[in-house]
Amino acid sequence: MKVDGTRHISIIVEKVQTEIIRYTIQLWIVKDRQIKPYGTGLFCSIQGIYFIFSAGHVLEYLKENESEQLFIKIGNEYTNVLGEIRFLLDKESKLDFGYIRLDKKMKDCLNEYYVSLQVSQTSDFSHDLGVMSFGILGFSEVDFLDKENPLSSFASFYLTDLAKDSVYKYYGFDKEHFIITNAKGKGRDLNKGWDDSIIKMPSHFHGISGGGLWYFTVDLSGNLNYKLIGLMTEYRKGKHFCFIALRIGFVLGLINDIEKIEIQ
Repeated sequence: MKVDGTRHISIIVEKVQTEIIRYTIQLWIVKDRQIKPYGTGLFCSIQGIYFIFSAGHVLEYLKENESEQLFIKIGNEYTNVLGEIRFLLDKESKLDFGYIRLDKKMKDCLNEYYVSLQVSQTSDFSHDLGVMSFGILGFSEVDFLDKENPLSSFASFYLTDLAKDSVYKYYGFDKEHFIITNAKGKGRDLNKGWDDSIIKMPSHFHGISGGGLWYFTVDLSGNLNYKLIGLMTEYRKGKHFCFIALRIGFVLGLINDIEKIEIQ
C-alpha cells in the first residue's frame, strides 16, 4: 500500500493534538516562590489503579526534597499531586524510571481533563519498520515557553527514526531494555497547526524526560494506529545526536514486580 508522506505526517500530527496529548501531563514545581515547568509524565491506569509514569531523575528530586510540591494543570488551575512516589535509578544499567501511584482522590480530578492510557494501548515493539513512524511528545522546560505568559507553555512533538545498532554500542545501551531514535532536523509548533512555518530544533530537550515514545502504523484501510512503545529518559548530543527511551514492556514488568499488579 502506497502512503502519501505529507498526508501521513499530517494525520499523525492530528492524532497527537487530539488524542495523545491527553495522556501526557506537564509537571510543575514551585521554586524561588514561583511555579515553573519541571518535566513530563504519562497518565496511565492498570487494573483500576492510576499512575503517573515519568523518568526516575525527575521524581528523585521530589523524593529527596520533601518540602517541594509537585503540581499539574487542570484547565487553568494548578493542583497539588497526591500519591506515593517511587523511582529506580542505576548508573551501571542506565535504568531511569519513576512513577507516582496516585491517591484515589486524584482519579476524578485528572479524568476531567486527561485520559488514562491503558495497557492495551502499549506495545513491546521489536520490529525495525519504516521511516518517520516514530514520535516523541513532551514538555520542554525552556525553549517552548510562551514569552508573554511563562505559565502557558506547550508541548513539542518530534517525528524521528530508529538509530543504528552502532549507537547502542557507542553509548552502552542494550536493545532489550532501551529504544534509541535519532534527533535531527526541524520541528513545528503544534499549537499553530500543520501549515505553520518550520521552527528550529531546541537548544536542549530538558523537560521531555518522562514523555512517551510512540509508534505509528497505517492499516490496509488507510487508518492510522498508534501504540506507546517507550518512556523517554534522556538525550545525547555527542558523536551521535539521539533520544533514549525505556521499553514500555520493561516498564510494565517493573510495575508488576513492585506493585504486585497482574498486567494482562
